Amino acid sequence: SRLVKYMPEIGVTIVEFIDNSIVLTNNHFLDEALYPKIVSPIRKIHDSGVRLKKIFNPMIEVGKMAAILEGLDVRYDEFAIDETVKRLDRLSKVIDIPETDYTACHNDLLADNFILIKEGFEHLYSAPMYIIDWEYAGMSTKYYDLADMFQEILVPREAERRIIREYCEDIDFDKTLYHIDLSRPFPDIYWFLWSLIQLSISKIAFDYYGYGKTKYENALRNIEFIGNEYKVTV
Repeated sequence: SRLVKYMPEIGVTIVEFIDNSIVLTNNHFLDEALYPKIVSPIRKIHDSGVRLKKIFNPMIEVGKMAAILEGLDVRYDEFAIDETVKRLDRLSKVIDIPETDYTACHNDLLADNFILIKEGFEHLYSAPMYIIDWEYAGMSTKYYDLADMFQEILVPREAERRIIREYCEDIDFDKTLYHIDLSRPFPDIYWFLWSLIQLSISKIAFDYYGYGKTKYENALRNIEFIGNEYKVTV
């Protein structure tokens, strides 16, 4: 949306209010008619050539979260945190995408961050879909960005494949799917660790433990999946 005022000295950005719109839910990602509108702004970000100052290296960011959690001096023996982080480190070496190949990414593409302009009002805006909440934006791999989205919206595999095909415009589909699949455990473990940190420091009434536990279990399932699907064992 249109920039109204930028005040970096106090860390504030004011943008145009997007009226005549709806916030997407996970169910919207089951509607194939919306796929062009959903992937267009994502692809625009990834193909923009914009260079952001922040580097969001998935493995390094997971390591940072693990270090913060360790510094809080809390124990969660029900989770194999150290071993899981080591497994992700090994997986990162398999993925092996150098930071020089990173693209501008949002890094938090949950459904709530997609704003769809209502039918009949598209002429008032420059695009039919907007992405908001850029707190975690930085240079990363486009595969991590998409993997993070899929681990949030949790649609069936066939819906994922259709969204990916729309995104890559049927070019390098298998390569794109492969790298997205290998990237899946990283956002889940990142948000798992984040949730345990929030459990210790946040005053917001939210089931951080339950959210984190689900993320952890999803990550382990995806590590098992890539072992079965691609024979990548970590």
